[in-house]
Amino acid sequence: MRIQSAEGMPAWLRRDPALKRHWRTTLYSRNREEAVTTISHFLAATPGARRVDVLRQCSSAFRWLEDHDYQVLQRLLPAADRRFGKRLVLDL
Repeated sequence: MRIQSAEGMPAWLRRDPALKRHWRTTLYSRNREEAVTTISHFLAATPGARRVDVLRQCSSAFRWLEDHDYQVLQRLLPAADRRFGKRLVLDL
């Protein structure tokens, strides 16, 4: 179960800086682990998946890693296919 934000943090936890820091670290680690697991399981189940497929099927995990740990996201994703990044140019 993912804890979304500090809004769920009790008042007594907010007042103690050491506990608050521990809570945030644990929250970050748990969310990161969940996102990595979600994307890894999807890629294992669909070997030919492209980056856009991961984005469509695992959007919350993709976005969380994109915002919080971009390097891990890049290591998880399949290599970018350069053909899909080019625009069609028509000479009329």
